[in-house]
Amino acid sequence: MTLRSKTILIVTAALVSLLALLYISSRAVLLRSFAELERDVARRDVQRALNALEDRIQELDTIAYDWASWDDTYQFMQDTDPGYVISNLLDDTLVALSLNALLLVAPSGEVVFQKAMDLQEEVEVPVPQGLLDHLTSDGLLSPAGEPGSHTRGLLQVPEEPMLVSSRPILTSEDEGPSRGWLIMAQYLDSTEVQRLAQMTGSNLTIQPFHDATAPDQLEAVRATLLETPSSVVVRPESAEVVAGYSVLQDIYGAPGVLVGVEMPREIYYRGQAAVTYLLTAILLVGLAFGTLQCVMLDRQVLARIVELTRGVARIRSHDDLSATLRVDGRDELSRLGAGINEMLHRLRRAQDDLRVSEQRYRELVESANDIIYTHDLAGNLTSANPYALRTYGYSPDEIPQLKVTDFVAPDFLAFAQKMLREIPNEPLEAAPYELLTYTKSGDPIWLEVSSRLVQREGATPEVQSIGRNITERKQAEQALRIEKERFGILLEEFPLAVAIITQDGHYRYLNPMFVQIFGYTLRDIPTGRIWFQKAYPDEAYRHQVISTWRSDLTDSRPGEARPRTFTVRCKDGSDKVIHFRAATMPDGDQFVVCEDITERQRAEEMIKHMAYHDSLTGLPNRLLFNDRLEAALARARRSGDKVAVMVLDLDNFKEVNDALGHATGDQLLRAVGERLTSLLRESDTVCRMGGDEFLIMLTGITSEACVTKIAQRILDEVRKPFNLDDQDVELTTSLGLAIYPDDAQDMDTLVRQTDFAMYLAKELGRDNYQRFRPMEHQTQLTRPRSGSGQRETPTKTRLGGTSIETPGPMDRRPAGEPRKDPHRR
Repeated sequence: MTLRSKTILIVTAALVSLLALLYISSRAVLLRSFAELERDVARRDVQRALNALEDRIQELDTIAYDWASWDDTYQFMQDTDPGYVISNLLDDTLVALSLNALLLVAPSGEVVFQKAMDLQEEVEVPVPQGLLDHLTSDGLLSPAGEPGSHTRGLLQVPEEPMLVSSRPILTSEDEGPSRGWLIMAQYLDSTEVQRLAQMTGSNLTIQPFHDATAPDQLEAVRATLLETPSSVVVRPESAEVVAGYSVLQDIYGAPGVLVGVEMPREIYYRGQAAVTYLLTAILLVGLAFGTLQCVMLDRQVLARIVELTRGVARIRSHDDLSATLRVDGRDELSRLGAGINEMLHRLRRAQDDLRVSEQRYRELVESANDIIYTHDLAGNLTSANPYALRTYGYSPDEIPQLKVTDFVAPDFLAFAQKMLREIPNEPLEAAPYELLTYTKSGDPIWLEVSSRLVQREGATPEVQSIGRNITERKQAEQALRIEKERFGILLEEFPLAVAIITQDGHYRYLNPMFVQIFGYTLRDIPTGRIWFQKAYPDEAYRHQVISTWRSDLTDSRPGEARPRTFTVRCKDGSDKVIHFRAATMPDGDQFVVCEDITERQRAEEMIKHMAYHDSLTGLPNRLLFNDRLEAALARARRSGDKVAVMVLDLDNFKEVNDALGHATGDQLLRAVGERLTSLLRESDTVCRMGGDEFLIMLTGITSEACVTKIAQRILDEVRKPFNLDDQDVELTTSLGLAIYPDDAQDMDTLVRQTDFAMYLAKELGRDNYQRFRPMEHQTQLTRPRSGSGQRETPTKTRLGGTSIETPGPMDRRPAGEPRKDPHRR
């Protein structure tokens, strides 16, 4: 189907759809409006009929009121004067008033006067029994017959429905007491109905509500009116007639008569005609508009599209990309034509580029050092580049007689045939695969082959393959495999633990020494995450190790190993110090060497401890003391704190050592060190200088009183007996002290001044402490030492209750408050 035919079809379909939509909507909207208007008119006519009936009842009630509230009637009910009847109640009176019956009823219910007329024949007839049956207090006789109480409306009697009015008989001034009731009645017969119809100008029908002879289609009307008595029901009786119905209730409030009005459906027919005229007009306008649209569309669009199509067809038939289309105007079709011309120009240029590219590709294939060949889907060779022919020793004339499988080694023949079957089913280039092939002379050549299916328009599909000679690589891989086997043997016997971890964090290899040191196998630690959880159970330490490990691997170059030392929890629960070296190999795996240095570290720590601690007492030696003192002085310079240094020398220790033996003397030195350590804070330092001399450093000093208090505590603690080998040894000490920065500004001077102060304590009788004083220092420099002429006083050292008297200095004790006899209990 041409574009022109499609356009006409689309326009026609759109027009038909529009007309159908308008037809449906107009019928749904306009005809509904006309139908509603028709129902409103029917309701109005029914209401007019009801109003006419109500007017007649009101008229009848007015006449009854005039006769009942009249002194003559009032008097007649008392004396029943026949003159009243002769004067007023003649046949002509009832005919003139259109009354079918008139009754005068006494308060007792007795009928005083009754008269009935046949208005058609104008003759008197008996009063209908059905009317007399309603002379009851709940019927026509209102209660007590009081003024203002009356009954009017419709009354159902066997003969025909009657319009009645019952009024109490009163005086002309509407005064009582009432002397009974005056009742007037008129048949609602066909004559009266016809009169009402003429008066309302409608086709009026009135019938008993429960008429058994009524048509069945009125059952629905009666049912609706029973539910809503005050409503008007309108329904089409036929295609030409519509009827409206309502109910007139009797004096008892029950449905009395069914009032109906029929009218022709002129309004509805006029609505239908209006819709038809409208649709006809729309159809004519639509046809004219559609025709005009098709003509304009054909001239402005379709004809030009046809011209473009013919031009493209001419270019295609002549296969001439240099030709162009004629382009007129500046609209979308003009731009389309210009775009086609631009596309033709680019196609022509692309064709030229393709021709050049094919020439370059041909030259590239001819000069390539890869094996390039093509074959059909059956495996028959169709072409091969010169390099392939030279490599395998064939001439171009032999190519058509060869198959791809003729070159394949027997062990790879099944695989090659499988690839021949699968390559045509690959949507893209098949994954590279390796083949062992043989040349014409039988030399083996390994190839890495990449193949893809080539489908050209108008040509038979063929497979294009590129094979790279990987014989040397295969030989290198074989050599590498042999080296790896040797390397594996070496790792099995290697004295250090070795682990190889893949790039994704899985442990690939653990040598026997790794299992021996840590106790973990590959089953225990399949991944690095599990290794870190087991080897480093402390979470904070584990995070520190992982962070260091990752940082080293990120910052290091391939093959570079950075040493790290961590404490590892082994499978048996023991902790070992491990020296790690990890490097990233060329393939991305990690090579980790682990050395257990637990014992070596213990030995190093022991050597370090021995270098900085006294071997006898375990206290820091002079080297460690100097380091700590230097650091404390540096901190004090920054913070402004004070540092105190004390020197203790045990009094007469040589005599104790000679008397009790060197072993007991060593025990005594250790006991003294323990007591001194227990007296001081962790931030303070006790050092054994050698022999019986000790150094003490106090940091964070706030005043001299604090230092002297500690010095006195030391003297008191040393005086306490030492129990050595079940015997008590009493001892005293002499103590000198100096304070930074009051007494000295550097470490050497500070220690030297404490030494001077200690000698001053010795000279002052031992068992006391002295602070460095410059004047005493000058005196000591000029005064001879003990044993050089100075008089000494004897001192006693008690050994197991035995006193050993030794000479001592003069008993001058101005500073340290020593006892006169420190050994006496």
